Amino acid sequence: MAISFPSGLDTLVNPTSGDSFDTAGVLHDVQHSDLNDAIEALQAKAGVDGSMVETSLDRIVTSLFEVWVLCVGEEATAATVGTGKLTFNLTFRCRITGVSASVSTAPTGAALKADLKWGSESLLSPVITIDAGTTTTAAASAPPAIGSGWENDWFDGDRLTVEVTQIGSSTAGAGLKIYLETRRDPDGEG
Repeated sequence: MAISFPSGLDTLVNPTSGDSFDTAGVLHDVQHSDLNDAIEALQAKAGVDGSMVETSLDRIVTSLFEVWVLCVGEEATAATVGTGKLTFNLTFRCRITGVSASVSTAPTGAALKADLKWGSESLLSPVITIDAGTTTTAAASAPPAIGSGWENDWFDGDRLTVEVTQIGSSTAGAGLKIYLETRRDPDGEG
């Protein structure tokens, strides 16, 4: 019998105690061959840990992530320094896996700096820095990162805030957006 999994389900015939090795329909060597093929098809579908095969379940499950775009102020309005520039609640259990930021108008004279906080504690090390004359953290001399210990589980309802600590000196950056990368973690297993 040819194996049809994963495009279809297979019906494997179980031998009975009265069958011999050469009973038609349950030939011993064919049984082993079919089972080997079925197991290999299941392994290919499941994938190995860290699989890069786009159709493997391992790849699909570990890729369940979302990027939240946090708009801190209006697109064309110059940023201002202050705490509580944006307050938001997480809406599902997750891990925060990365952060980046951009502005629509580049700061000049000095960098724009912002921080993401839980209560009074910073989640970032280093903080968000958009260097003078640039519009993203991609080119920052010190790209923002989630600080040690803050990548752990976050819960539905946890409240985070954005604090802007520097906006540029000649021209303030405008249209600040923070991109918060999260991975759903419904069971807390990471």
